[in-house]
Amino acid sequence: MHAYRSLTTQRLLDVDARLASMVRTRAVVERRLVGEVRALRLVLVLWALTLAGVAGWVAG
Repeated sequence: MHAYRSLTTQRLLDVDARLASMVRTRAVVERRLVGEVRALRLVLVLWALTLAGVAGWVAG
C-alpha cells in the first residue's frame, strides 16, 4: 500500500511540475508576443511618418 501511495504522490508531483512548466512557457510566449506587437507598432508608426513625409515633400 505504501509503495502505491508513493507512486501516486510521484505521479501527482510529475503532473504538477508539468503544469508549472506549461504556465512558465505560456508566460514566456506571452511576453515575447507583447514585445513583437510593440516592435511591429513602432515599425508601422515610423512607416506612416515616412509616408506622410514623402507625401508632404511631393506636394510641397
